[in-house]
Formats: sequence, structure tokens, C-alpha cells
Amino acid sequence: MASITRTTLRREIGLRTAQPWFQRYGKVAGAATGGSTTTLVDTGKILQDDHFWRGSYLYLPATDVVRVISASDQATKTLTFLEPTAAISASDAYEIWSQFSPHMVHDSINDTLRAAWPFFFTVNEGRIVLQEKVGIDYPLTSLSPVPKWMARVQMEGGGHASDAGYNNAAPGAQDRLKDTTKTFTAEHVGQEIRIFGGTSKGDIRTVSALIDANTLQVSANFTTLLDTTSRYRIVDIQDVTQVLQDILYWSVDKYSDPTVVRLGTHPSGWLGHIIRIAYEAEYTDLTTEASATTAPTEWLTLGTMARLFLMKLASAPSSERNTWAALQRSYSEAADQLAQTTRFQHLTTQLIDDQGEHGLPADYPFSEGM
Repeated sequence: MASITRTTLRREIGLRTAQPWFQRYGKVAGAATGGSTTTLVDTGKILQDDHFWRGSYLYLPATDVVRVISASDQATKTLTFLEPTAAISASDAYEIWSQFSPHMVHDSINDTLRAAWPFFFTVNEGRIVLQEKVGIDYPLTSLSPVPKWMARVQMEGGGHASDAGYNNAAPGAQDRLKDTTKTFTAEHVGQEIRIFGGTSKGDIRTVSALIDANTLQVSANFTTLLDTTSRYRIVDIQDVTQVLQDILYWSVDKYSDPTVVRLGTHPSGWLGHIIRIAYEAEYTDLTTEASATTAPTEWLTLGTMARLFLMKLASAPSSERNTWAALQRSYSEAADQLAQTTRFQHLTTQLIDDQGEHGLPADYPFSEGM
């Protein structure tokens, strides 16, 4: 599904809410030709009559700074604002907003994203390492984004090639594992290391380099420098014999926004293997210009505009209230209708919560020992 960044979405909303800047120049930012801590100069676009932009919001996307424009001068092509900011230099990007502060737009975008579920959502795959001394409850806090609704739990098993051991010596760096009982080779690069016991338990990392026959480097630091308590399993994730088997007996602490998944028994025989979880999640907030979302763009735009119009209605003079109320109602109804007609189909859940602790099928791939 196509994604849209906060930048693109904001400018689309600027055009559709008839902001004078975007009506004149389209869905683009201006580029300053100079400035200072209280002025911005653009000889190509600040061409309007004196004071045309007075009272509007100057937005600097690179620093997420908003300033109220106190004056604009046609002769010098200069905008002035009273509250200082970092000195504006040539080529600095900017936008001008009239009815709405860009921060209001961002807040409305995120409020709309939070209201997406149960109509729209992301479908995600979470992976949790089976760990020693955890029991049957596995927290879901390590998953990102966090689950809203769990649909399926599977166990990695079959003939998946793997080997287990201890980090039995000082690795030398936080992104390394050392096992003097093993002989690692270049073939281990690209394989996956799961820490299932001791320090950094639960970490999953990819081998990025062979340091020597006993030491592997991984793609990102382990949570903590590994020590002699750290137990690991190294897995060839490209192994074509990999099998994923459905876990039929599982439960969660809550149907919505679960924080724990409970297995039917403690999987002590398969430590270091993976529980794979299919789940729905809410959209995350857009907090930077590069942040992007796969929420349906038209629905997100309509919902954001409805929220902006509602905020204007709350502070509008009596002479404008009917206009803002009509706009808010129209866009809110359009967003609701679009959600009803294009809503996503939910994942089919395989939750059997009333039997979650009653055992597992006879052919379930857990066994005692390593």
C-alpha cells in the first residue's frame, strides 16, 4: 500500500483548505534567499502588497518552528517576526499558513490516525524468542508497533538448521558474540543470533561479519554486552526446510491492546526458536517531516480537515460559526462514509482463550531438553 509523508500530507491539506500560499504556489515550499533571526527574505515569492502576510504563520520545516508574521514588505521582499529563531539562511525551506498553524495540522493528522482502528490498520508480523525461565506468559512489549488485535500465533520448527551455545568469553564489543567451543565461518554471515538466556535475553540480531573463528559481529549492538550467562541460538534463516506450525492453544490478557500472550505450556525444548505473531496495529503518529503512513490518504485528509474545522469553530466569532460548522459536518460525514465503504477486512483470529492453559496437540513440536 502506498505511503504518504507528513510533508506531502500537510501541503495537500494546505491546498485543499485554500491557504493563500498553496493556492499561489502549489504544494511546494518556498526557499529563502536570505534572512536573520527575525526576518526571512525571498526575492522570488514575497511579492504581495505590504502587510499581506501579517498575522499568518511562518513555518520552517527543517526545525519544526512556527512564528507569527508581524509585517511583510513588498519592496524588500521581507517577512518580519518578533520572536527570534535560529538565523535564516539562503535556501532554507519555509511555508506560510493563514487560518491554521502547521502544529494544529500535525495534531489533527495524528488525532485522525489514532481514530483509524477498527476501520483501518496495519498488518504486522511480530517475532519473539522462546526464552528460558519465562514460563508460559510472553510479554508483547518488544513488538513495534504494539498489537491492537492478535490473530495468529505460530512456532518455528521442522528441520530449520540451527546451533546453540554460550557466549563463554569476553566478546570485546557490544556488537559481538564469542564462543571458543565453536568454529564459525563466513557461511554464518547473514544468519540470525537469538539470545534466549542470561544477559540480553530476547535479543535478535543478524550476523554481519566474521571477526575470527570464535567471534561473530552483529548488525546492531546487543542490549547489553554479552557475558558468560548469555545463551544463544544461531539460525540459518534461509534454510528452505523451515516450517511454521500453528499454535492452536493460546490466549491473551486482553482482546484489545493485549500486553501478554500465553502459550499452552512452557516450550523448554525449543529455546532460541521463534514465536511468530500475526496481528493488527494502529497507525503510529507522524512526528517528523520524513514520517510516513499507509493509512488511506483520502480518508486521512478528510478526517484531518474535519478536525481543523472543528478547532476553528470552537474559537470562531459568531458571524463565522455557521460556516465552520457546515464545513466540519460535511468533511466529517465524508470521512465516515469513506471509512464505512472502504474499511479493511480484519484478520481472522485463531484465539481459543477458554482452552489456553489446557495443553497442546500431541504433535506440537515442543520437547524436553535442548
